[in-house]
Amino acid sequence: MRFVYVLFVSAMMLAASEPQDKKKAPAPQPKLIKPIEIPPGAVEREPGRFSYTDQQGKKWIYARTPFGVARFEDKPADPDAPKAIDPLANVKITEEGDTVKFERPGPFGMYKWQKKRADLDEKEEAALTKAHAAKQESKQD
Repeated sequence: MRFVYVLFVSAMMLAASEPQDKKKAPAPQPKLIKPIEIPPGAVEREPGRFSYTDQQGKKWIYARTPFGVARFEDKPADPDAPKAIDPLANVKITEEGDTVKFERPGPFGMYKWQKKRADLDEKEEAALTKAHAAKQESKQD
């Protein structure tokens, strides 16, 4: 009985398979995308960045990247765009002699750092100046 069952299952599987002489239709060839190139009339503004105006009057910026050339439309800055937030806006600044200590709240607690007054960068120097001005205002009031 097993032999009949195996023979029956084998015959069904062979009948269900496709004939081997039938050829499949060739797959359509994918369209090749031509990489972007910097046009010959482009003017280099910065190293690796070019500006170009096409025949329709659209302004484009071309940039060389590690992955090839990228093209961006040159649009004026949006006046309604959100302004950048000053990262040192709510910093507590204390001075101890030549050392300036900074503390600001962050998502994982207080960030604390200290620097010598001569080693401050532009943003820290501006925050220190703003803190001095606020302290002078509070003394006058």
